Amino acid sequence: MSDMFVLLLLGTCSLTVAQDFRRTIIAIEKTTTHGEYMFLRGGSVSGQNLSIRHNVEPTDVTSFFAQTSKGDATLTWSAYERGQGVYREGWMVRSAEGTPMMWTTNNESAGTNVYTDGAGYWDLNTEGSGYWVVDVDMDCSATQGGWFAFKGYLIDLYRYKAEWEGSYINQYSCDVNGTRDNVPGAQPWNHYGICGFFNIVRWNDGKCMAQEVAVVEQLVEAIRSPPSPELLEKI
Repeated sequence: MSDMFVLLLLGTCSLTVAQDFRRTIIAIEKTTTHGEYMFLRGGSVSGQNLSIRHNVEPTDVTSFFAQTSKGDATLTWSAYERGQGVYREGWMVRSAEGTPMMWTTNNESAGTNVYTDGAGYWDLNTEGSGYWVVDVDMDCSATQGGWFAFKGYLIDLYRYKAEWEGSYINQYSCDVNGTRDNVPGAQPWNHYGICGFFNIVRWNDGKCMAQEVAVVEQLVEAIRSPPSPELLEKI
């Protein structure tokens, strides 16, 4: 086989990286008022779009989250993804402004919950009210060592106002499983999270906490299901 033939053969081949979808959660703590909704924008540390699949599909298909999450398959810095759902309520028509987030609380007596209404009580929220959450399967193979960048974008449906997080968040590290890890290639204007983890940040704050989703699920299950009296007697 000639060298020229080998070169031509290699030129027709393209290398592909197998996708690696893992459940990834991003929570941004911020107090908001009626009519305000938060979207997530972001991508890989180098700026590439990331494929996602929403894990929550509310039974109320008319809810804000249900309508705007429809067709949302990418975490991107762009506002509107082609084919993404539009929120419609009476005379109001509003395009999505990124990947929609869900307002959550740990109050079980809240009148709504994320699985039926796309907002409200959420079983994995152990922190309190005012946590805006994205719960997706994310393609970790497209990240840089698992790290990705993101930022919140807040809109007001009734006042037609919009607000980015601040220009300088200054997050260069994250508390990952109790250990401070530096973020490779971090820039001062973004938050950073880890694919496959439960990532918690505050609006305009450089502090970050990340824990493996499976570990959080186990902790929540332990909280929801305390040991029986019989087991306690044996301990």
